[in-house]
Amino acid sequence: MQNIKRYMDITPKIMNILSQIESLYKNCEKPKKLKAAEIIIN
Repeated sequence: MQNIKRYMDITPKIMNILSQIESLYKNCEKPKKLKAAEIIIN
């Protein structure tokens, strides 16, 4: 059950990161910046 709790805590953070990437992607034509965002996440 503790893993589920942890997952529920992490999910909003993941969604927030994904939305940040999405806005970054929309705002910039250069794939290099998107690549940089992927590196930061990983």
